[in-house]
Amino acid sequence: MNKVKKAIDDPVKILYKVRRYAGRTENRILGCDVMAEDWDNLLILDACRYDMFERLVDLPGDLQSRRSKGSATREFVANNFAGREFLDTVYVTGNPFVSMDAGDSFHALEEVWKTHWDEEHGTVLPGDIRDETLRAVERYPNKRVVAHFMQPHHPFVGPTAMEEIGVMSGNNSARQRALGETSKGSAKQKVWARVRDGELSPETLKRAYDENLEVVVPIIEELCERLDGKTVITSDHGNLLDESAYSVLSASPHRYAHPKYATAESLVKVPWHVYPARTRRTITGEPPTANEYDAVEQETLDERLESLGYK
Repeated sequence: MNKVKKAIDDPVKILYKVRRYAGRTENRILGCDVMAEDWDNLLILDACRYDMFERLVDLPGDLQSRRSKGSATREFVANNFAGREFLDTVYVTGNPFVSMDAGDSFHALEEVWKTHWDEEHGTVLPGDIRDETLRAVERYPNKRVVAHFMQPHHPFVGPTAMEEIGVMSGNNSARQRALGETSKGSAKQKVWARVRDGELSPETLKRAYDENLEVVVPIIEELCERLDGKTVITSDHGNLLDESAYSVLSASPHRYAHPKYATAESLVKVPWHVYPARTRRTITGEPPTANEYDAVEQETLDERLESLGYK
């Protein structure tokens, strides 16, 4: 029986690996180069599906779509920023992967995940990204600014999450690692695994996911009104909700979350909302400011990545 099972499983595993390799190339080649697009302010909503944005967000301007260069943040960062130099851009980030993989790519990197980590929720709340973005624009008036919000990526922080998901939404084990403690977390503590295992209903998950976008939308709207220049709202990638990770030849075990190198539309089709611009900024490039990223803080970095569901 084991030999028969192995004979059945191996081709599936091989097909999955081939599809991942093909997806990696496909995303890199076909995806939108966000730095080549026309904008002064780029507001990134982490893990926001296009259809979700279209359904829940009503802002002035023109909603378009783009194909992302990645189905996960690390792939998105690698294909858009890593190994390149953008001396005219300041990046304000709640996501530690930007620091890890492209920390020296920008004129300045404002690491909000270091300075404004919310211990209760295990993430960076949108108001802190807003505040640091406004400070960055004031400090660097002649630079493009990227503001990378963590929502709607889990941990979920809306009322459904607080009432029905709680600490099981992914905000537990990372804090332990940041303190140098051994993580007591398990795969079942991650929200996607709880749905797969039947411990959490898909309906509850989707409601919490929607609310995580609704939490950040007023902040985005405020920024759009307060920022000068041309503002675009987008996402680094989408999210699977009981869907195949690949549009064809799917052998992926993933039905939720956002595995790297996947090509399903729900993962790589992202919103590209162009807000009406009243003015444009004069953008100039200058040598980068000092990079404060310190390898001594690796434990904190690992802890916060795990809190966001990456470990």
